[in-house]
Amino acid sequence: MSLLADLLTPQLTSPSSLSLITSILGASGSWYTQSLISHLLLRPTSTTVVHISFLHDATFHRKALPREDARYVFVDGLTGLFRPKKGVLGVKGWAEEVRHRIEDVVESIGGEAKGRVILVLESPDVLLAAGGVGAMELVAEILEWHQLVFATAILVNADSALVSRNACRLEKENAAFVTTLAHQATNVTSLRMLDTGMANDVSGVLRVTGAGAGGEREVLYHIKDSSAEVFNRGQMRT
Repeated sequence: MSLLADLLTPQLTSPSSLSLITSILGASGSWYTQSLISHLLLRPTSTTVVHISFLHDATFHRKALPREDARYVFVDGLTGLFRPKKGVLGVKGWAEEVRHRIEDVVESIGGEAKGRVILVLESPDVLLAAGGVGAMELVAEILEWHQLVFATAILVNADSALVSRNACRLEKENAAFVTTLAHQATNVTSLRMLDTGMANDVSGVLRVTGAGAGGEREVLYHIKDSSAEVFNRGQMRT
């Protein structure tokens, strides 16, 4: 088993697990989200993944994620937010539309697989920037979505400008949102750049804490040609 698979395997295996993934500018979490979804679909259990992205459209994920697998459902939250259907008004209306979409997927799956729907939310904090919803409202909405499925993974932005300064409404709302989710999460995966700056053979640092992580684990990763390599510090690499 690869080191990345070893890190991913314990996540989202228990009912009601909530995995929080934080990323920053310069250490994007999209590759990790794609790796997590691919890993979930390779599991021997009948897992269905509902992937709702408020950051990218289907074209961005097309090369890395399955297009024809019936167990993978992609919902374009970004386009749906700014080009809503007739009768769906504003951020709150779109959040309700997302909830109905999740309910439809869960209801359409029968047998034992019905209890194995995993929700992956990519950058729902965009809804805070779009306005019309506050941090606690959004957390409450996401937790309602979470109750509909087996487990949930959430990717959010955690740049210091958004979670530390608290000078304007967006900073305050984003800080409250990320902090509240961190307290609710079963495990937290954080992506950041090297403390020493840029390096040609290292893209960043991946740190996992919480259930299944053995307390805390920290590894390095390198992104090259849309593929990710994860390795321990000082590890010999080919």
